[in-house]
Amino acid sequence: MWKTKNPTSPPFSLLNRLRDQIEKIDESLLALLAQLMILAKQIGDYKKSAQIQVEDPDREAELLARYRQTHGLDPEFIEKLFKEIFEESRKVQK
Repeated sequence: MWKTKNPTSPPFSLLNRLRDQIEKIDESLLALLAQLMILAKQIGDYKKSAQIQVEDPDREAELLARYRQTHGLDPEFIEKLFKEIFEESRKVQK
């Protein structure tokens, strides 16, 4: 964990605590992404056995439209983020 040079001074102490909180959230995000990819693999296995195409552009568009409107985040950021997640999920499903 990266710390500022003088962690005992008040401004740096607060900064370090905030960074620690962000790192914990980052770790949670990574764990959730790992779980998502496990599920994507299971979906890919099912799609193969059922001879269903991996790509589902209509579903992705529907999800993007819904996700862009949530949590007060920049819709363009949400779209870029989820396009990357969808791409990785498709790779895992193949």
